[in-house]
Amino acid sequence: MISLLLLGLASAGWQEDLRPAAAPWDVADRWAMYAAQQDPPLPALACDVLVPDHVRLCFRTRQGEQLRWVTEADLTAWGASVEALRKQVTDASRDRAMRPETLTIDGMNRSYARWVDGEGWAVAPLLWAQEIGKQLGPDARFAVPAGTVALAWAAGDGDVDKALAVGVVELADEQPGEVSRVVFRLDGETLVPFAEATPSVPAPSEAP
Repeated sequence: MISLLLLGLASAGWQEDLRPAAAPWDVADRWAMYAAQQDPPLPALACDVLVPDHVRLCFRTRQGEQLRWVTEADLTAWGASVEALRKQVTDASRDRAMRPETLTIDGMNRSYARWVDGEGWAVAPLLWAQEIGKQLGPDARFAVPAGTVALAWAAGDGDVDKALAVGVVELADEQPGEVSRVVFRLDGETLVPFAEATPSVPAPSEAP
């Protein structure tokens, strides 16, 4: 479930407090339902497309000890655009994207890269997919099962793909803020769906 925090305008130094937030494709609709029930109603979320039809790139900003979602009202207050926010978090995430954990798959002589971050920076490898792809090779695989974790690995081994697809489902079940159970592949400059592993028992539908 996507945690919703009370809305309030951030300070003028939004660049310093801004965080990326990988979100499910229908996050705007979920937010709209929640926002319409508030008094007064809340503004729409400020989001961009990360993987068409699958993953959105939204934003959060620090407010006191908490992170809250960035809205279109914030863009107006900051005199900023979604494109400017995307550039900000992309530039700020490069070092993180290039320094993943490298883990070995149990029972296999193969490894994969993992990014874990509770403030949203785990989305870094998707923002820098082309650079990661240069390291992993053509048709590299990517997954962002939750807002706190992302995975990437080299293509070419069906057993590895299956093992990590199962891992994607487990992470989506276990981690807060499910994003997508789809495994994506890097097709040239674009992330496109590769496969989706589904749990044996469908997860209940959750509002943001």
